Amino acid sequence: MSRTVLIIEDSATQARIIARMFAQQGCEVVTASSLTEARAQLDVARFYLILADIFLGEDNVLDHMAELRERAPGTPIGIMSAGQRNDPVMIRTMLNKARREQADYLLPKPFSYVDVKQICTSIDSRDQTDLSQQLAALRA
Repeated sequence: MSRTVLIIEDSATQARIIARMFAQQGCEVVTASSLTEARAQLDVARFYLILADIFLGEDNVLDHMAELRERAPGTPIGIMSAGQRNDPVMIRTMLNKARREQADYLLPKPFSYVDVKQICTSIDSRDQTDLSQQLAALRA
């Protein structure tokens, strides 16, 4: 599978910053600035990772996790936290909701290249484990 990341982020600046970090990890990046654009991308391509900002305008991506999983079965989903630094209760509430919705990865802002690298390493390791299990099943 190609290492194409779908970044769902309504801030063009934030999307460029995180896209650059994933590109440094050898990933191709497709961006969507809304859930509507993301749906269109998910209808035509498979992705290595879906990475979405929690808040897209008036939408809360966490309310759409089931739909994202249905449209991209088996694709890991990462959530970027905007981090209302002046509202720790809001941050805690959103991160807890991300855990309940079983987000595979949490990526806090400001972004860190180390975190991006760790996410890619984790996905690659998981893909290798899946491949090993498939080969073992074929041999059995």
